[in-house]
Amino acid sequence: MACSACEIVPRTDFEDGRLLVAPAIGHTLSTVIGFVEEQGFAYERPADGLVAVDLAPGRAEQLAEGLAARMSGPEQADCRVAHLAPNESFHVGHMSKIQPFEVFASRIGGSWLADMIDENRLTAHFHPIVHAREPERIFAYESLVRGLGTDGRLVSPGEMFSAARSAQLMFHLDRAARLAAIDESSRWGIEQPLFINFNPTAIYDPAFCLRTTIAAAGESGRSPDQFVFEVVESDDVGDPDHLLRILQVYRQAGFRVALDDLGAGYGSLNLLHRLKPDFVKFDRELIDHIDRESDKQSIVNAIVNMARELGCQTVAEGIERPEEWQWLAENGADYLQGFYFAKPGNPPPPSVPGG
Repeated sequence: MACSACEIVPRTDFEDGRLLVAPAIGHTLSTVIGFVEEQGFAYERPADGLVAVDLAPGRAEQLAEGLAARMSGPEQADCRVAHLAPNESFHVGHMSKIQPFEVFASRIGGSWLADMIDENRLTAHFHPIVHAREPERIFAYESLVRGLGTDGRLVSPGEMFSAARSAQLMFHLDRAARLAAIDESSRWGIEQPLFINFNPTAIYDPAFCLRTTIAAAGESGRSPDQFVFEVVESDDVGDPDHLLRILQVYRQAGFRVALDDLGAGYGSLNLLHRLKPDFVKFDRELIDHIDRESDKQSIVNAIVNMARELGCQTVAEGIERPEEWQWLAENGADYLQGFYFAKPGNPPPPSVPGG
């Protein structure tokens, strides 16, 4: 059975019916009524504090955009809506369809993202990770998701994930990005380890939600330890126990794991001793001009020593200058990544020039 939380992309591209709108306060209710009257929407008041707006074909977007322009962020977050088909009355079965107005409006405006996920228009670019002391040798690749617009343009991960957060499509996008990484790496015959990003907040129950990812990796024919699942935004993990359960599922399947942005703050450092990842990646801010800044050098040296004691290998990313590479190679970093060596590409860069 497909999981509605991440495999079935919710759609809001309906053409008619009614939208039930339940504002949290009277002021917002007056705003809603004022707008629908101004724009000529037919509506009813089925109960106190509730507005049922008729959606003529093609007017859902007008309603969403117009109300969003008149309501503050907190008003949009606290206002609840539910869509009813023509001649349908609200019943208990609609409870699962109730959503914040801000999500409804974001899904209306972000239907392009739902289409992109549904139509498998995601691809991956691959960024080499090199050996610190022998940068001409590629150790691994990191997969970086890209979207493919209907006009052929590449859509950045920042644009996609921003829309996904607003429209509560993070589960769907994160899963689709993991599958695209595995598929594209197989298509290009990548033999080195593959780092695949994932967001722990986009996984409900890891034993259930990761089934398709684990199955896709198995179908690729590669050894499980060639896949490294990398926690993104590790300094903002709200539930370390949940993250630990996710990593346990990955490890039980034979995969390796990495912790990203180490050193960005206390959060990621506090996770290190609990998670004991196979790899840790330094925060980019730490690496920028590290050859010139003694404070950064002290922090990186401490993390390198800590990682060694825990059996973790280190990856420094964001290398853009030869002086940064040289300092890191001389001070114990295991692997390096950055534009100084190569830019992400599809197909993956087959080699990099020596440092």
